[in-house]
Amino acid sequence: MIRQRLLLIATSSIFSLSAWAVEPEGSATMVGAWLDQLTHRIAEQDRAARSVGKSLPPGEYTITSIEDLEAPEQVKQYFRERMRKGSVEHVPVGRLASVASLLHPSDIQVLSPAALRARLPTGPADISVTALRTARLVSTTSAGQSDGFRATGVSRLFAVGEAIAIELIEDSFRENRGARLGAFSESLNASVNGEPATRAVQFSDDGRIMVTLAWATPMKAFELRLMAEDGPRYEHHVSLLQQIADRLRQH
Repeated sequence: MIRQRLLLIATSSIFSLSAWAVEPEGSATMVGAWLDQLTHRIAEQDRAARSVGKSLPPGEYTITSIEDLEAPEQVKQYFRERMRKGSVEHVPVGRLASVASLLHPSDIQVLSPAALRARLPTGPADISVTALRTARLVSTTSAGQSDGFRATGVSRLFAVGEAIAIELIEDSFRENRGARLGAFSESLNASVNGEPATRAVQFSDDGRIMVTLAWATPMKAFELRLMAEDGPRYEHHVSLLQQIADRLRQH
């Protein structure tokens, strides 16, 4: 369950992006080591609380400045540099996944709405008045904390034709006791129905582009990801994700 109890929105994501984009090894090692240490410390605190019969508090979501982060200066500097790059970043070829690799995964599972409701604390967000209503559902996987059959969240991957992949991830983080989610105030550059949000765009010279939009309500954390291969003209994709986010109906 490594890093499941502490999630940070740095420039784009509250959830792992490993299948969509590869982080440069050096920075991933430095920040990853800090996250591992912090996660271990939190796990020790959780075990100590349980040993004396204390229940863990509901998961929490906070917005904080990088300057207030309890982290080594090198880690803070890494996040500062990420913020300085802005919300649109030109990345090396090979960093971003292809649409085909996302839409044709080797392990496919598609759960019915009834099955999702049985597994989740609350039903998944309603997409019936969004652009995803006519998209093909490619797969559904657990998100957040998973304990056998039950999970606090779900990821749904959709195909918009064969040229665009869109993933919708949601997590009832308050049900994940002890979880700590947060956003850097420096990364907030958008909003979804009045909630502060983080939007980011990455593109490479092979025409691949990834747009992400992440936000949280008092009960759930959300992220939308879009992958396309039509070059650096990303304005339409940004608008599409914003429309989907604004029109989601939450349970």
